[in-house]
Amino acid sequence: MVGIKSGRSPGGDVKDVPSTLVSIQTEMYNAMSADKVLLYFVGHGTSANDGSIQLGDGATLTYNELDSYLDFMQNSMASSAKITTIIDTCMAGSAIDDLTYVSGKSKRLHITSCRSN
Repeated sequence: MVGIKSGRSPGGDVKDVPSTLVSIQTEMYNAMSADKVLLYFVGHGTSANDGSIQLGDGATLTYNELDSYLDFMQNSMASSAKITTIIDTCMAGSAIDDLTYVSGKSKRLHITSCRSN
């Protein structure tokens, strides 16, 4: 789950920096040893093309991608671990159908700031 994106430092020098998506993936991976995880997404969202969260660097995180990351986390964590996801974006309610865990008993809670429209 690691990748590098080219970017500019505050001084204008070009250097390799992690993209927002890579940072999210890395933090989710690092959190897998915890017994409780809270993921809080704030920003702009859309329900188009299966729905997504617009990330600060112009990239998007689709709800299907987020579900895949959450599935991976849940499959790798202790069975007693709990994951809470808060999505505070436009049209956040459209994420609910995509964020399902189908491989057993889910210990997830998804909270959205609004309906899908």
